[in-house]
Amino acid sequence: MSMRDSSVNRSSKSFTASSMQSFCSMSLSPTYNGDYIENEDSNIADLVNNYDWSATSLGPMDTWKPALKNAVNVCLHTPFPICLYLGPEWILIYNQKYRPILKTKHPDAIGKPAKKVWHEIYSYFQERFESVKATGKGMFKNDELLELFRDGYAEEAYFNYTLSPIFESDGTFLGIFNPAQETTQKVLNARRLKILGESGSQISKVNSLESACSIMKNILNDNHTDIPYALIYFIEHKLNHDGSESSIARLITTTFDEDGKKERHFPDYFPETHEIINLTNYVDQSYDKYINLRRASTSYSFLKCDSWPLNLVIKNGNHIKVILKNDSQAVLFLTKISLGGEKVLPVVLICGVNRRRALDDQYLEFLQLVTNQLNTYLLHGKKIEEEKLRSKLLADLNYQKVMFFQGISHELQILLVDDSNEMRDHLTDLLKEFDIYRACDGKDALRVLKTLKQLPDLVLSDVTMPNMNGYELLDVLRSNVNTQLIPIILLSAKAGEDSKVKGLDKGADDYLVKPFSARELITRIRANIELSVLRRKILFHRCQEEESKQLLMSIANMIFSGLSINETLQYVVKEIHHRIPCERVLVISNEQSKSKANEIIVSYEDSESVTLIANPFMEINDNNNDKRKSQSSINSQEYLNDNSGIDISLNVYCDYVHKNVSILSSEVKLNNDFWGWIKIYRSPNSIWLDSEIELLQQISNLMSLAITHANLLEENEEKEIQIKAAEVADKTKSQILANTSHELRTPLGAIVGILSSFECNSLTTDQRDMIDTMLRSSDIVLSIINDILDSARLEAQKVTLINKTFDLLVLLDDIIEKFGKKAGSKKIELIVNCEVDELPRYVKSDPDRLKQVLSHLLSNSIKFTEQGEIVLTISMQSKKAIDENKVIPTSDTASNPNSDLSGLKVEKGCLLIELHDTGIGMNPEYIQHAWKSFSQGDMSITKKNDGRGLGLSICKSLVEINGGEIKAESQLGKGSKFWFTWNVEILSTTPTISNFISISTLEAQLYKQMKYSLYQVIIQKRILIIHPVESVRHSLLKYLQKIEKVDAFDTFDKGIRTIKEYKELYDRFAYDIAFISLYEHNKEEVMKASLELRKLEPNNNNLIIIFIVFSDNEGNELNELVENLIEKIGGTIDIIYTPITWKKLANLFVNMEKNNETGCLYVGERVHQKQIPDIICKDVPQEIRRDIILRYSENRIRNVNKSKCILCVVCFAFSIFWFDHVYLLFFLFFYFFYRRIYFGAQ
Repeated sequence: MSMRDSSVNRSSKSFTASSMQSFCSMSLSPTYNGDYIENEDSNIADLVNNYDWSATSLGPMDTWKPALKNAVNVCLHTPFPICLYLGPEWILIYNQKYRPILKTKHPDAIGKPAKKVWHEIYSYFQERFESVKATGKGMFKNDELLELFRDGYAEEAYFNYTLSPIFESDGTFLGIFNPAQETTQKVLNARRLKILGESGSQISKVNSLESACSIMKNILNDNHTDIPYALIYFIEHKLNHDGSESSIARLITTTFDEDGKKERHFPDYFPETHEIINLTNYVDQSYDKYINLRRASTSYSFLKCDSWPLNLVIKNGNHIKVILKNDSQAVLFLTKISLGGEKVLPVVLICGVNRRRALDDQYLEFLQLVTNQLNTYLLHGKKIEEEKLRSKLLADLNYQKVMFFQGISHELQILLVDDSNEMRDHLTDLLKEFDIYRACDGKDALRVLKTLKQLPDLVLSDVTMPNMNGYELLDVLRSNVNTQLIPIILLSAKAGEDSKVKGLDKGADDYLVKPFSARELITRIRANIELSVLRRKILFHRCQEEESKQLLMSIANMIFSGLSINETLQYVVKEIHHRIPCERVLVISNEQSKSKANEIIVSYEDSESVTLIANPFMEINDNNNDKRKSQSSINSQEYLNDNSGIDISLNVYCDYVHKNVSILSSEVKLNNDFWGWIKIYRSPNSIWLDSEIELLQQISNLMSLAITHANLLEENEEKEIQIKAAEVADKTKSQILANTSHELRTPLGAIVGILSSFECNSLTTDQRDMIDTMLRSSDIVLSIINDILDSARLEAQKVTLINKTFDLLVLLDDIIEKFGKKAGSKKIELIVNCEVDELPRYVKSDPDRLKQVLSHLLSNSIKFTEQGEIVLTISMQSKKAIDENKVIPTSDTASNPNSDLSGLKVEKGCLLIELHDTGIGMNPEYIQHAWKSFSQGDMSITKKNDGRGLGLSICKSLVEINGGEIKAESQLGKGSKFWFTWNVEILSTTPTISNFISISTLEAQLYKQMKYSLYQVIIQKRILIIHPVESVRHSLLKYLQKIEKVDAFDTFDKGIRTIKEYKELYDRFAYDIAFISLYEHNKEEVMKASLELRKLEPNNNNLIIIFIVFSDNEGNELNELVENLIEKIGGTIDIIYTPITWKKLANLFVNMEKNNETGCLYVGERVHQKQIPDIICKDVPQEIRRDIILRYSENRIRNVNKSKCILCVVCFAFSIFWFDHVYLLFFLFFYFFYRRIYFGAQ
């Protein structure tokens, strides 16, 4: 730690009397030497020191109380914004770091009452100040909104701050200490980042320029704090009749638009706002009226205008800030998108400004980011529009191709190009079966082509010609997209290979050398025409496949774009109409609706009917139309046989269109069930191509996916709404219960307090019974309230575990003892089963929460068990060393770095705690629901036993917070088994003491006993156990496993038989102590067996008999029974109440040995614990103190209700009392002696 840090830490400690006196005598220091304090601190300190405080309610500075001076000094010299509110008027004193919070209120705020400084929020804070003063408790607020008037306008500001009371040493309230940190920018950044993030996530919904503007408008409308309103203008250029160009601003969308309403209503304080603005009319408008606004240390300039300065923002290309009629502000931003080439579309975004925030650089940067996001939207929308346009153009082109093939005449056309009239005539005569068009050279051929309504099927051209030869003509035709597919045959008298290669290389389909025969010429012409048609068919199919692929991809994208199912289906039918020539497309649903079974969901039709009467890809020389129809029908029928769900009707009457049509239908399925159809209509007897049928079926499959996807989204939305509603209802329920429980606790506490006061009064039996009934009822209600509060806090995740060091077995014994009387009243055996040697004595965890879990489980077991037993088993599941060198610091080692106390080695351990009962059990199917709050099984049973369905839920939550797990097994009528794991830290070794006696000698002595053990004299005893319950015998055997000889039997006969056999063999009595179960139903048998045991003793009184009885038998009836037994049986007799715990056994054996020394015959089992003297607890660490108390209490003599030798008890009690006090005082003497030396030396 640096010197500076050390000084700060020392100054934070409590002042001693001398230092306080010195501080009181000095005035407030005007400067401070801390390196991290700015020089301006002296200015604030000077203001404070030089201020006339006598004119305020605080009075002159030299009369201020020490605590007040201390608080002011800390405030002025702390590198954190702090303000003090002092005296009855809450006078302000603050430091340099607090100045930015005040802004223009500084320096006038110093010494002024809060009501004057913070008049805009004083009524709000006065309540809080008075609350802190009245309760003496501080409060903390996080990101709290305050509307401050500190910079010339009502400003939205956010703060983290605390309000803490300042007290004088005598408890007098002096004022409020208020550290504060402004978080306005953090809150604004988070809010603005949300808008930008939301806009980025919705770009997939943009499909046009206008939709881009609409989506951005919706986003801004939903987040209108920083942008109260927005308008978007498109600036379009229009060509006038006189050739001039004008700019038109068209209002696309505003946040004032209302769904379903075309009219827009703008606020009165707006400038002129028209939906269509001819900007040419405003070219000469001047913008020279500017208004300056000053905010803190910055000045802002705003344009005052009568209409939106669209021309100015376009001209400058930068944002323009304007001030409106009501002094609110707006900013105009310009963005541009390319329309191709040099054309651009200017877009102006007008953003309103939050009146409660200054238009600073961060604000402008945010608005610019919103504009950039709008630009991204527009670019994306433009791209989508261009893709749609390309798709439409491609579809139109393909449609024209189909029309072109349909119009092919069987009288094939040939363009003949030759410069010789004789050759043209000769060829025309040879090719008289074709339609011949003639041209004299290349240029003439191009002229003829332009005049033809339909392109020729082939061009037959000579090579050598004037003006433009055959090669040149070939180049022109191949470079033109309209003529590049026409087959061309070149004719030439040159028979050389080079000429032929040149022609073919330039793109000629064939090369014929003159002279040639008529048959060869006609054959080559027909072959090239057929090859050309085949190439076109292949190209067409490829184009069609690509179009289909793109269409299917676009439909798939639409499905997952987030659009509604109707919008998706509308898009699909339009695309079908563009791809497949038809009159109408319908999507018909077969789902049952309110009106009818078959309902048209979407329809699309063309005003011009389209009729296909022939297959466009027929054989060119096939003149039989009926044959073509028959062949096409055969192909379609084969396709239908292979593809179910497709239906074709060539000439049927349709109710939807009221005429005869040709219909192609494809089924649409939803989850493999029939949902509806897609139907396409053409004129009667139209032929449907296989490619069209296949495309429609693929589209119907995608539509099935779209409908399924839409249904799933709808179901998910409904489920999300239900879940959120359930969460809100559950949260509300928990809050109501928690609030109600808090309200109930106060009057209940008063009731319990009043009832408790009656315990010391003399009451009649009836009165005592009534008081006990009321106390029990109050305990039940308090338990319910505490459970509800715990459940609410656990659901709100406001519960944390608090680790403490505690004695594990003592905690478990205390919990078991708490439920012993309840179990005893129902005659249920409550049994603890653990091997004490395997359990650590001291562990670190949250004992209160562990006790709470065990209490809930034990309470349930006792509640739902009417007979039998409840067994609690505790074991150590696992151990793991954390760090062999890790030191557990104590109060002494923390304050004395030179101490040689190494501490305690820490291990991680995991307790396994199991609870098994023979109760009514649970349905195994219900177990998974049992862990939920307010979950109950058989209501008749839970009502009978006051079940409220919270215990197991609380247990599960607490165990999981600890890092463990909890499980259950159960069957109806066969009992239940619960088990859970609980993580602890184990203190496993004793401290070591080195060269000198450590100041923690007492700690070392107390931690020396880390394991549970019995006195050596007890270990040498021989013990007999007679109990009919096997689990009880097993539990006692585990407790007594270190004893030299322990035998356990379930009947008296077996025990007595063993004693007799032992006596015959060894001629002495077999046992020193006998544990015998004593019930109402077996008292005669117990009497008989006890008398027989006495007879078998050689001295007739050495055997100590200990009766095991239920806890509820405590009282006069038990005392009479014991007296009767003592009189008849004689000898030493003791009692131990169930449940039997380690603590009870240990105390029993200790008292047994000491009673033997004094000759006592009977000592009752209840323990009277004396108060530990105050000197023992003073300055002793908490964990050590608790262990002292436990050790001190264990050795206290127990109170005797009915005893045969009171004098012996008193003598023994005195001796134990003296021994314990001497023992404790001896160690405390050394503890404080060396502690004094240590701290005195320092």
